[in-house]
Amino acid sequence: YYKNVNNYETNCLNPRGSPMIYDYGGKPYATTSLSSPLSFFKNAGSGTEALGVDCSGLVYTALSTAGLRVAPRKNNKATGVYGISAKMYLDPEQNGLSCLQKVSVNPKETLRPGDIVAVPGHVLMIDSTGSDPFGLNGVSSASGCSSISFKNFDFVVAQSSPSKAGVGINRYEARDYLRESVKMKEGLEKYAYYACLARFDSKSYTPNLEAASVVRHKMTSECLGARVKLEQESCIQSCPQLKK
Repeated sequence: YYKNVNNYETNCLNPRGSPMIYDYGGKPYATTSLSSPLSFFKNAGSGTEALGVDCSGLVYTALSTAGLRVAPRKNNKATGVYGISAKMYLDPEQNGLSCLQKVSVNPKETLRPGDIVAVPGHVLMIDSTGSDPFGLNGVSSASGCSSISFKNFDFVVAQSSPSKAGVGINRYEARDYLRESVKMKEGLEKYAYYACLARFDSKSYTPNLEAASVVRHKMTSECLGARVKLEQESCIQSCPQLKK
C-alpha cells in the first residue's frame, strides 16, 4: 500500500505511524450523529486494541459510502457499521437487509462486480470479473458441470481478512484466495455448478445454500440514499498510487 508514497499533503495523516491491519470485530470509528463520517484512523473500541477492520466492517463501509441502503427508505448512518455481522448477509432479507437479495444465475448472468459473498464467519465483495467468471466455457455438456473447479475462476475479490500475514484490506485473485478458504471455495463452486446447469437447460436458478450466499444490491430508488462520508476521504482520493 505504501510503496512509492514518500510524502503527504498538509492535514493528511501518515498511515505508517499506525497501519491498519485485520482486526476481528474491529470497525471504523463513528458517532451517533446522522452526519458522522466513518473513520479508519481512530480505534472504535470494538475488536482488539489494534487499529483495524474486520470483513463485515469493510462491506458495510463500501455500501454506505456509495449511498446504498441496506433497507428501503432507511437512512444510512455511520453507526450502522456496528450492527451488521457477516452471518446476516447469508440471508439478508430475513435479517433486515431487504435492499439485498440472493443472486439468480441464468445462461447470461452469473457474477457482477459489487456482489457480496458470505459464508459463516466471513463476507467479501466481488471486485472485478473476467468474461467467464466461473470458467464455464470449457464445459461441453451438463454432465461436466459437476467437475467445475475454482482453479478456473476468473474474478477478483476485495475483503478484509487475515490473509497475507494479517495485512487486512486486500484484493485477491479468487483462484488463489480460495486455495486457503474451504468454505468460500465450496460455496462458490456450488454457485458455479448451478450457473453451468443454467447454460444447458436454459433455466434460472437461485441457489439456496446454508453454507454460502451470493447477494446483490437491488439498486431500486427506495434503496438509494445519501452516502456516508469517510474521515480524510479527500486525502485518499488524492493518492494516485492507490488507484488500480
